[in-house]
Amino acid sequence: MEVQKAEYELTYIKGLMEESRRSLAENGIGYILWGILVVIGIMFNYLRLMDITSINPTYVWIAVVGLGWIITIVGISKEKKTFKARTISDKVLGAVWFSAGLSMTMVGFAGTMSGTISGYGILPLMSVILGIAYFVSGTVYGEKWIRFIGFGWWITSAVFMYWKSIHSLAIFAGLMVLFQIIPGLYFYNKWRKQYNGKQEVTA
Repeated sequence: MEVQKAEYELTYIKGLMEESRRSLAENGIGYILWGILVVIGIMFNYLRLMDITSINPTYVWIAVVGLGWIITIVGISKEKKTFKARTISDKVLGAVWFSAGLSMTMVGFAGTMSGTISGYGILPLMSVILGIAYFVSGTVYGEKWIRFIGFGWWITSAVFMYWKSIHSLAIFAGLMVLFQIIPGLYFYNKWRKQYNGKQEVTA
């Protein structure tokens, strides 16, 4: 009985992994959206610190984060109506990224406004959270390169903990393009191919 139970559990886990690989559940839009919005916010911070612009970056952050959450919530609502059956991996990944997004929002706003987190402490904390989200996503997908992105964010966090410079903002913006927007474009292209394939089958 124990052997059969173990075999069943292994089969179930393998099924989840294959299910995740087939769907690679993301269409990539969330990655691209939040990547672009964060880059905009970060660059306004950087330009303000360099005295290139007089625009208060707090207002920019309120606008971009507010817009991001509105689009995300609307997108999730539409997705639930369109796709009634959600896989376990979809739910796990949704929970991981929702938690990561909410955590980063709290760090960025409540943490800094309350004075609990210093300006130089934001980027390392953001990087740690992103590292966790990517590592878990890569494990669920069974994709090593996504897990490596998680390690990339953790290394970034360690560097920013010791290297305190306003130029870290520009570097973080570049890493968002490399580790967030580009993977999002990969997911989107993969999703489009899967979607077009399904359309051809049903036609």
